[in-house]
Amino acid sequence: MENKVKLYHIDRKNVLREGMEIQLLPHPQHRIDVSKFDSKLDSFVQTLFSKGISLHGDRYLRNSIKTGGKDIYIESIFETIRACFYPDRLSRFQSFFAFNHEGVHQFIEKNKLKPDSFSVYEVSCDHFEKYDMELLRGESHAPVSYFAHQYWQGEVYENPHFEYLLRLPVEIGKKSKL
Repeated sequence: MENKVKLYHIDRKNVLREGMEIQLLPHPQHRIDVSKFDSKLDSFVQTLFSKGISLHGDRYLRNSIKTGGKDIYIESIFETIRACFYPDRLSRFQSFFAFNHEGVHQFIEKNKLKPDSFSVYEVSCDHFEKYDMELLRGESHAPVSYFAHQYWQGEVYENPHFEYLLRLPVEIGKKSKL
C-alpha cells in the first residue's frame, strides 16, 4: 500500500531526529564477549531474517531475557503464525510502527503517557500494512494463535486500535505537536 495517509511514530525513547533514516539492523559481526550459544543464536536469527531485523525485532529476538513477560510470548506466536501462514505480510520483527492521527491519541491515552515523556514524528516509507493492535492478546497458546490469524487476515477486534507496520527504510519527518 502506498503511503498516502499521514503516519506518525511515538518516540518514547526520545532518540529520533528530523531527517533520520531508520534501516534494518545488520546482523552482528564478531561481537566481543559472547558465548558459543549467543554466536549460534545470532547465526540462527540471520538465517530467519537474512535482510536484517528492526529495533523491535532485536528487542524480542535477542534481548528477550531483558524484555520478558507476556509480550515476548505473544510476539513469538504472532511471528510464527505469520511465517507459516502469511509469509507475504511484513514481519513485526522487520518493521517500524506508526499510527494515524487518531491512533496516536488513542495510544497516548491508553498508555497514560506524560507529555514530556515522548515525541511524535511524521514518518514516510514506500510500503505499509494496517492491523488492529487490540488483537495482540491472549493468555495461552490457542487464543494467542487464533488472534494472530485474525490479525494477519486484517480482522478487527472490539474497539479497534490500528497500527501500521512500515517496511524499512523509514524516513523520519517533522516533529509533530499533535
